[in-house]
Amino acid sequence: MANADKLLERMRANPRDRRIEDVAALCDGFGIACTPPRKGSHYKVKHVERPEILTIPADQADLHSGIGAVHRRSAGITEMNPFDYEVDILPLSAADGGGYTAVAPELPGCRSDGETPQEALDNIYDAIGCWIEAAREMGRPVPQPRRAAA
Repeated sequence: MANADKLLERMRANPRDRRIEDVAALCDGFGIACTPPRKGSHYKVKHVERPEILTIPADQADLHSGIGAVHRRSAGITEMNPFDYEVDILPLSAADGGGYTAVAPELPGCRSDGETPQEALDNIYDAIGCWIEAAREMGRPVPQPRRAAA
C-alpha cells in the first residue's frame, strides 16, 4: 500500500491527532493542490476537475471540519462581500468534537467551525473570502450572493 493510501486509511479512522501537515501530505500523494496561507489563516485545497474549494484553518489541530479565507482585493476585479452570502450554522456532535459548523451553501465546499455559534460565524466569513480568492486564482466563476445585503 502506498504512503498516501496508508495515510488516507488512518485519517478515515478519524484520529484526533491528525494535523494540517497530514492533510497536505495526503493531498500531495493524490496530486491535489494544498496551498498554505499567504496572508490569511487557511490552507486552500483544490483539484482542477472538481468545483469544490476547501479551506482548512491552519491553526486547528483538530481538523474534523474546515474551510478558510483571505479578504483581499484583486486588481480589476469587483470585491465580493463575504457578509452577503447565506450561512448555515449547525451544532457538531460530541463524536465530531463538539462546537458548531458553519457552511456557505452557495460556495461548494466552503465551511468552517468554532466552539461557539459566533466563533463559527466569524470563521466562515474568513473562509468565504478564501474560497473567493481561490476560485479567482483558478479562473473559476464566483457565484453572486442569492440574497440582497440588508
